[in-house]
Amino acid sequence: QSLHLPQFIIKNMYIENAYHHPTFLYESVGNVIVFLVIILLVRHFAKKNGTQFFSYFVGYGIVRFFVEGMRTDSLMLGPLRIAQVISLIFIAVGIGGMLYVHKKGTLRPDFS
Repeated sequence: QSLHLPQFIIKNMYIENAYHHPTFLYESVGNVIVFLVIILLVRHFAKKNGTQFFSYFVGYGIVRFFVEGMRTDSLMLGPLRIAQVISLIFIAVGIGGMLYVHKKGTLRPDFS
């Protein structure tokens, strides 16, 4: 079996006779990517104060939603994973905040 990972990671991924996804690693990498996108793209194009802030809500919510779908130990409320519901709330708050900032926000100093 060749997972191309260090042995200690492979050993710790093997739980109860099955391999599991390293979800903490996926979430960390995803959040670094979200950070880079915000710093390199959103920051460049955002004309109003608050856009970067609310962009993180959306990016974090998206990453967390997909990572939670891979977890095997999620807290459930009926058929729903609580963390995925909270992730959707983060996305909605982020989009709502960006819409509010777009309509009523103040211009960033370097765009005035």
